[in-house]
Amino acid sequence: MGVVGSSASPWGLDSSFSDNFDLKVTVTATRKTGGTRAVKVQSGDAGAYNRSYRFSALPKDTKSLTVTFSGRNEIPASFKVDAVGEASPCECEKLTARIGTPSREYGVFPPPKVDSFPSGLELEFFVRGDLKCSRGERGSCRGLLELSLTRADRADGLSLREDSTTVECVKPCGTSSATSQRVVVLGGPRFGSKALGKTVRTISLEIDRVCAERRSTTVVEFAFDPGGTLDLERSDLDGNGIPDGREKK
Repeated sequence: MGVVGSSASPWGLDSSFSDNFDLKVTVTATRKTGGTRAVKVQSGDAGAYNRSYRFSALPKDTKSLTVTFSGRNEIPASFKVDAVGEASPCECEKLTARIGTPSREYGVFPPPKVDSFPSGLELEFFVRGDLKCSRGERGSCRGLLELSLTRADRADGLSLREDSTTVECVKPCGTSSATSQRVVVLGGPRFGSKALGKTVRTISLEIDRVCAERRSTTVVEFAFDPGGTLDLERSDLDGNGIPDGREKK
């Protein structure tokens, strides 16, 4: 019996093989998640007393193949083929985002810092991304947070500092961990000390979460009291649509 051709699959085994005997051939796939599955085998005439065999598509989580063959007067024999070459990669399974605060269980962060003056505003805080990677056999997975301000705020002169527009999360397969990045929002006179908390009561930040080609958006909101101080009770820094002061601790 011989393996015919080559394959680009991680098996180094073509899905067809031939022998010069009238054999009974079975193929069994052992799965990474446990258990086995019989793989359908079709035979055909390869000429010159040879028979050809072709097996169907394999389960995606196949770990190894066992090919067993036996004839009328033959002792059953088998060979096993393990996955070699390129192993299956992992991917982003879950990605969440929030504004880091020292009062949360997500870790110790400095509180958002507000500097307002007649000519403008500087709002500084940390964005935290929590990334969970699926199981895999090589490399790492990646998640991306893309930050933007609302169109109305941008039109009024609010902007993100250039290095504050993306947060990239890269983690090893099968792990869960966090990445944080300092973000700075800059505003002109319309967001200065004379306006903040009076004509400007809130500032919203949109965080697009890109995880395994899936895109979703979290909107966080900074609320200010009449004195221009950040009001953590009225703010929604985890983006769940509920003011943080109303959530159960």
